[in-house]
Amino acid sequence: MKKILSIIIVLALVASGFIYFTKESEDSTRVLRTLPVTKAAETDTAADAIPVKIMSVQKNQISYLNVSGSVKSEEQIKVFASAIGQITSVKVVEGQEVKKGQILFQIGGLNNTKHSLYNQLEMATNNLNVAKEGYNKTIAGNAVALNAANLQLKSAINQLNGTKTDLETIDNNLSYGQENLDLLEDAYDLTVEKNENSLNQIDDLINNLVTAQDELIAKKQQLQQQLNSINTGTLDQATKDKMTTDLKTGIAALEKSIKELDTQIETAGNTSDTTESINAITEKQLQIQLNQSASALEALELSKQSATEKLGLFGGTSDPVRLAQQNVAGVKVKNEAGLLQAKSQMDLAKINLELLQSQIQGLAVKAPIDGVVGDITAHAGDLASTQAPLTQIIGSGSYELAIGVDTDTAQKISSDTQAEVKIDGKFIKVPIKNVASVADPINKLITVTLALPNISPSFKVNQNLSARIIIVNKSANPNAFYIPLDSVIIGTEEQYVYILVDGKAQKRVVKIGKITDENIEITQGLKEDDQIIIENAKILIDGQSVNNTTTIPR
Repeated sequence: MKKILSIIIVLALVASGFIYFTKESEDSTRVLRTLPVTKAAETDTAADAIPVKIMSVQKNQISYLNVSGSVKSEEQIKVFASAIGQITSVKVVEGQEVKKGQILFQIGGLNNTKHSLYNQLEMATNNLNVAKEGYNKTIAGNAVALNAANLQLKSAINQLNGTKTDLETIDNNLSYGQENLDLLEDAYDLTVEKNENSLNQIDDLINNLVTAQDELIAKKQQLQQQLNSINTGTLDQATKDKMTTDLKTGIAALEKSIKELDTQIETAGNTSDTTESINAITEKQLQIQLNQSASALEALELSKQSATEKLGLFGGTSDPVRLAQQNVAGVKVKNEAGLLQAKSQMDLAKINLELLQSQIQGLAVKAPIDGVVGDITAHAGDLASTQAPLTQIIGSGSYELAIGVDTDTAQKISSDTQAEVKIDGKFIKVPIKNVASVADPINKLITVTLALPNISPSFKVNQNLSARIIIVNKSANPNAFYIPLDSVIIGTEEQYVYILVDGKAQKRVVKIGKITDENIEITQGLKEDDQIIIENAKILIDGQSVNNTTTIPR
């Protein structure tokens, strides 16, 4: 906003005909001054030469963001008391180097009494002993109960084994009966199959005889046709008589064979009927035997069921056995539940005891790491709280510098951005470790963390150090450059800069683009390596001599 306001004022003054700028030093703020342009020196002598600073125009404009920050250790651990009590002694002083595990504070009871944790420890020890005794008694009681349940189960099983003997005979008879039934079923199946085969053979014979008879009848018809056609032919009578005799003889032989086949077919049919009757009688007899055997088995099954019900057996296990098994399972579940409860009470008592032992050990507050003691906020006689830190241990390892920048600047910084820290009057390059994603709620700045080098003597926590972030302004226009804003004279009709040519200031009209921080984009009018005047440019006139030039490194 300040830059925009300055530009507006400049434009207004230029319109009036009076303006020039100067910069008291490289880091000072710009001061607006006015003089009539027509009053500028008209002579060009060495005595009138103005001292300036120049800079070589380069593609990418580098600017330095000067900041300061506070040194922090990478490892800073706050130390709290593990139990409320009165601090009886402080074993260290601020700035003292300590080792991990070294006692820092000793905490006791109020008014120099024994801490109440010791009384609680005694009670916790007694509670653990009681819980252990209860656990052991539970184990012994469980063994007695399970032993009794197993004896009941054993007695029931013995009774069951005695009753099973009465069923062995029935089971044997059922086995024999089933084997007999299986044999009869096999015999019946074989008989049916054999009878079917014999009938099928007779049927095949009849079919073959009928087929042969049909063939003879067909041949007889052929001979008869030949006989009928002889009288209509042109053969002589002797030939006709001979052929007639031969044909009649053949027909008579065929009729005899056909008649013989009729007899065979009739005989085969009678045989089939007789065989079918015999087969039916045989199958019926076997079926009767099968039914008798099945009935015998059914009677045995009924006898077994009756004996089973009479003996109180269901599915091979008696009610007493099942009840005894259920009782054993129930005793086991009850034992496990009781044992689990007793163990839980014992484990809880152990945890309580260990917690109290840990808290008592914590009455001697120890250093969590190797390092240096920071600010001590509690002293002997003070009441120690578990919420407020007693001190902090600052690790003696690596250090870092925390600086704050505005949100716009933070967006230009990444882990690849270069940074420098001023140490012993010299700027040393350091890496950027982190850029916070959220601004500080108080100062609204983004914290940027720089890694500090390991040097001797080492840094001190909260020590202030100067640093600078190197910002590189890049233009998307290949013919554009970034130069310092103070080096550009902005008028109502034109904007121009002065470049150094043979010891004189030469005016160069340019076109400007966007303004970024202390720099402005030049889109036309400059070329790379032009020697641009960046200090006292606003009090120069075209062609004026300049001296004592100082080149600003890029």
